[in-house]
Amino acid sequence: MYAAPRRFAVDRTRQAALALLFLSPAAGELVSGSSPPLEFFNPLSTTLFAALYGCGTLLIREAVLRWQKGVVSLMLLGAAYGVYEEGLTVKSWFNPGWMDLGTLGHYGRYGGVNWVWAVWLTIYHATISIALPIFLIDVLFPDLKGKRLLSDKELRWPIFAFATVGAVGFLLFPYYPGAEVLWAVVIGVALVGLAMAAPKNLFAPVAASPARSAWPFAVLGAAWMTSAFVIFGAGESFGLDPAVDIMIGLCLTAAVALLLHFKLFPGQEERFLFAFLSGCMGLFIAFGFILGFVNPWAFLGQPIAAAVAAGFLVRVHHENKSRWPSPAEATLSAPATPATA
Repeated sequence: MYAAPRRFAVDRTRQAALALLFLSPAAGELVSGSSPPLEFFNPLSTTLFAALYGCGTLLIREAVLRWQKGVVSLMLLGAAYGVYEEGLTVKSWFNPGWMDLGTLGHYGRYGGVNWVWAVWLTIYHATISIALPIFLIDVLFPDLKGKRLLSDKELRWPIFAFATVGAVGFLLFPYYPGAEVLWAVVIGVALVGLAMAAPKNLFAPVAASPARSAWPFAVLGAAWMTSAFVIFGAGESFGLDPAVDIMIGLCLTAAVALLLHFKLFPGQEERFLFAFLSGCMGLFIAFGFILGFVNPWAFLGQPIAAAVAAGFLVRVHHENKSRWPSPAEATLSAPATPATA
């Protein structure tokens, strides 16, 4: 009997892994304008971004689940990723002539390290390049939330790609730091160690009741990312000492983290975190439209990338809002608090 040919199909775990492989560089490079569309969609660039951003994000998600850790470990590993990319692969931590630095090539530079830039990019990568795409994958594939996407055997391929692109980048990018490179090694190792030691439920949401609306979280995300961008990028213009500038940026970030900690309702935080992270991306989406019109040749297609990103977030919200409970439903489904004597 003739058997019809089987159609090629990719199971959902592979779909999620492939989506994460490209969602991370799209957030970290394309939408941000760091790599405009013509550069980003160059086949060589896309491959390198997937090996660096994509494989790094895959490995972090797998590590958090394998170690049975929580959001604090995720953010610490995201910060370690930022150290790996900016400190050890492209070496922008140390190179005063790095193309994106501007005034940060001298402002906050001490002991051969661009400290203001290093702190800002570590925060940026932990949030935008790592936490955001991992969170979106859990929203897009809710049945795979909390489940690994790769077996232990399959992990060897992203490990190989991630390590290879890092080594090649360190050798080929035209700046070679001296002993100051040890700062990146020590900080990166310390962040990984802290991630392994952090309890799973550290900084879990503790709000007594669910928030009534998600839009304030979107405003918070947009306000925080915009403020951090201004503080780290324009500290010299404000006449701030670089150390003070860094402390203000770190304190602002800590304050936002604490606010989320006390305002998110346990077990019902997905809707509000989506709003917060969408607000964070809103700054770069807005930049995409501005850059495309201010410098259309250098950022050809950037407004289109911004519009696609905005449309993607709107669609994800529309497709998931039916499974996000209203505050009244969340309150009814919440476990009762034991009475105290």
